[in-house]
Amino acid sequence: MRPINWHQPGTLPSRTFLCGHCGNDVASEKGWYGNWPQNSSLKAYVYICHRCTGATFFDVDEHQSPGVSFGNPVADIDDTSVAGLYDERARR
Repeated sequence: MRPINWHQPGTLPSRTFLCGHCGNDVASEKGWYGNWPQNSSLKAYVYICHRCTGATFFDVDEHQSPGVSFGNPVADIDDTSVAGLYDERARR
């Protein structure tokens, strides 16, 4: 993995994404950006979700981490241990 030179937190180009922490559709412009010492035009970003304050990383190829959970929520499961099998966010 190549090192990234991170800059002070501040205002970034606005980005809309599904937060991998809370699952909400958000538009954020707050966070950090960094570039690679070998090529300063290659940038990576860390955006902060305004709903849950979770940090989401986007690399130079636009890969998001954490990614979005697959599937849809399953409602009306009374047993919390069974609900946790269906919803990764329930397992904390």
